[in-house]
Amino acid sequence: MFEEKRGLKIAIYVKGFSEKEKRLFLDKDQMKICKEFIKSQTKGVLVKEYYDNYTKSGHLPMFNQMIEDGKENRFDMIITHEVERFGKDAVEAYQESMKLLHYGIGVRFIENDIFTKESLGVLKLEIMAQMLEKKKNLQSERVRDGLRRKKEKDAKLVYTK
Repeated sequence: MFEEKRGLKIAIYVKGFSEKEKRLFLDKDQMKICKEFIKSQTKGVLVKEYYDNYTKSGHLPMFNQMIEDGKENRFDMIITHEVERFGKDAVEAYQESMKLLHYGIGVRFIENDIFTKESLGVLKLEIMAQMLEKKKNLQSERVRDGLRRKKEKDAKLVYTK
C-alpha cells in the first residue's frame, strides 16, 4: 500500500483518448480511477486536475501547465493512469518525471505500478522509455529500408524499359 505524509498536495493528469482508443477502452474513466486511488491509497488532498484532449499534433497545453506548476511547487505529487498517457510517450514521461523529481515531485503511474520517488519505479520507467525508443528506431529503420527497396525496384523498372 502506498503511504505518504498528511497534507500531501496531489495533482491528477489525464490525457483523453483518440477515437480508436475510446472504442477499445470504453470502461476506462481515467479521472475516476485516479480519484479513487487518491482516496484509497494516499493521505493527501487533491489540489488540481489537469486534462488534455487527445490531439494528433501532440500539443498538450495542460501537461505543459502542470510541469510549470510543479516547478512552482503547487503540488507534491502527480497521479496519472499510465505511462503512455503522460505526455506524448514513455520517453517524454521519463524525461519529464525526472525533471519533476528534481523539484521534489513524484509521479505515480497507477496502471504500471510505478512511483518515481522509489528507485525501482525509476528503473521500470527508464526501461519502458528505452524499449519504446528502441522500437521507434527499429520502425524508422524498417521504413527507410522499405523506401530504399522501392526506389531500387522503381529504378530497375525504368532501366529495363
